[in-house]
Amino acid sequence: MSQKVRPGDVFKLICKFPHETKPKFLTLAKIKPYRFFIINSEVNEFIHNSAESLACQIDIPYEDHRTFLTHDSVADCLNVVDTYSVIADSQVVFNNLYDHRVGRLQDYVISQITYALNHDNVTIKTKDKKVIVEQLNAEL
Repeated sequence: MSQKVRPGDVFKLICKFPHETKPKFLTLAKIKPYRFFIINSEVNEFIHNSAESLACQIDIPYEDHRTFLTHDSVADCLNVVDTYSVIADSQVVFNNLYDHRVGRLQDYVISQITYALNHDNVTIKTKDKKVIVEQLNAEL
């Protein structure tokens, strides 16, 4: 039987992007269906030029996440990732998602994500934000 995954858990998965396929850390935003936020090493220059977008980049300090990070990173909470469009085919049978778990975000980071979703995010539909916030808050 597979172990339970929870919103706020972090996974290392192979992701396919338009120009490359590479391993990425993602944090689970919600279940049923699974949706993730991508974790990046740095903030994209395009995002730096938009205060609204920048407010949805949540710091994940290495100091508090040493079990899986090697440097400070950021959760990009501007958009949720649809697992079928980004995660490489046949890599994950979702009943074994736990096998790809590398750690968990600290509660204060999860709280910062929910704050950004409630106050700063204008790209995710209100109905979807509500479900994500409810699921993340239930794990605090």
